[in-house]
Amino acid sequence: MNGHGLAPAASVAPRLVDIEGAAKYLGISYWVARDYIASGKIQTVTLPGMKPREGERPKRSLRRILIDIRDLDKFVDDAKASATL
Repeated sequence: MNGHGLAPAASVAPRLVDIEGAAKYLGISYWVARDYIASGKIQTVTLPGMKPREGERPKRSLRRILIDIRDLDKFVDDAKASATL
């Protein structure tokens, strides 16, 4: 328990990962993961831009490339299905 009488929060696995995280999740190199993403075989998530601070111009989306773990699982499932055909 912490000082507030609450149990510590359990660690939560992120749903979105960056390219490096996707590569680790799949057990492949960063560069192979990047190539799969660039070819459209692995989908990316585009998060909307935040409200700009005073004096900044608005951004349509964040520049960071993020991948949904569920899409990585689908990518693996699809690869297994195509390998058995």
